[in-house]
Amino acid sequence: LFEVLFAPETQAFLTEEEIAFVEATVPMTAFLDESVVNLDQIRANKDEWIVKPTDHYGADNVYAGCEVSRQEWERVIDEFANGRAGYPFIVQRYIRPFKTDTLPPDAGIDDTPDGAVESEPVPYNNMNGLYLYNGHFQGVFSRLGPHPTISKTNDGMTAASLWVDCDVPGGLEL
Repeated sequence: LFEVLFAPETQAFLTEEEIAFVEATVPMTAFLDESVVNLDQIRANKDEWIVKPTDHYGADNVYAGCEVSRQEWERVIDEFANGRAGYPFIVQRYIRPFKTDTLPPDAGIDDTPDGAVESEPVPYNNMNGLYLYNGHFQGVFSRLGPHPTISKTNDGMTAASLWVDCDVPGGLEL
């Protein structure tokens, strides 16, 4: 969806105000293809980008440039640009997520002596999103993690998210 917002065909019918809003609030997203983006610029400025497949989950083949070495970044671009993987990848401007202090999961708590369990919070990156199924809203998800790429395999976790769907005349007062 983000890629469409930056497409010339979309920009052609947006107002200047709408284009400014998109540019200020949506990370630039495009197909990782030299016909669309400047691959040399993406190679040279790896910390500004994240590369990911268009239709995968669980951070499979997701690479934040700020998290990998120069050599690994070159490999990622070589392997996934221009449809070389057999399916499309996107490149997206990397936005550092909002951080909250979080108590890390108690990995290995069974083997940890009393009083030695980590009790100090550490900053975790936050990523929230909306689930759609069959084109209909189904819920909210929240993921947190200590690394730029938030996934279970990268020490991330899913946090409880509640959606209360109620119809109250005049709205809810909080």
